[in-house]
Amino acid sequence: MKLVISYLALAAILIACEGKPSTVPHDLIPQEKFVDVLLDVRLLEGAYSTKVSKPDTIKMKMEAYYQSLFDKHGISKLQFTTSEEYYMKNGSVLLSIEDSVMEKLNRLNNLQNELKVDDKMNLLDSLEYKKEVDSIASNDRNSLLKQ
Repeated sequence: MKLVISYLALAAILIACEGKPSTVPHDLIPQEKFVDVLLDVRLLEGAYSTKVSKPDTIKMKMEAYYQSLFDKHGISKLQFTTSEEYYMKNGSVLLSIEDSVMEKLNRLNNLQNELKVDDKMNLLDSLEYKKEVDSIASNDRNSLLKQ
């Protein structure tokens, strides 16, 4: 809930502060691709927000992870930063990007929850199978003892 309130506050501020559109950078990451990059950034930051480590260690690791992320998307850190600044100056576009990122994060979360349910069902199925095997083994043992 805090995330939603923070998101809405950010959106309101961005729209209120939107001025004249700035000049489009020559190496601007297209909006659709920027959504994918920002999704990976959010996932990376979310994963690392739960890590407990020395600040210097986290900073070094994060820089390496960011570089891997940029390499994955075929962009540079400068290109990302320039694009991010451009989109931040164009609040309505950034709001659209953020909506798309949130939608994808929600779909990933739903998928993860579905997989957890499937895993639980598989675990229950395997436990039932084990009980059945144990029961058969126990019956076989008992019949052998009676002979």
